[in-house]
Amino acid sequence: MPAAPAHEHLVNKHLAKDSQKVDALVSKGVQRDQIVTPDQLPAHHRVIPASGMMTMDFRPERLNLEVDEQDVIKRQVGVTV
Repeated sequence: MPAAPAHEHLVNKHLAKDSQKVDALVSKGVQRDQIVTPDQLPAHHRVIPASGMMTMDFRPERLNLEVDEQDVIKRQVGVTV
């Protein structure tokens, strides 16, 4: 099932789990508008790490994001409403 375009704007942005990670990314030259924090994501979301496993339970309201080793969002997986 193809992903809904609702969150495609997140692809290729850095996921920072806390303010320290945001500060570290900014100090490396990453622009703040290229950083996403958990509070900017829907309440029901799941981050799938590179080479990570995930359950196949169907939750249509959940946003699934695949990230690479540097926590850059590579794609949205599944369908969101």
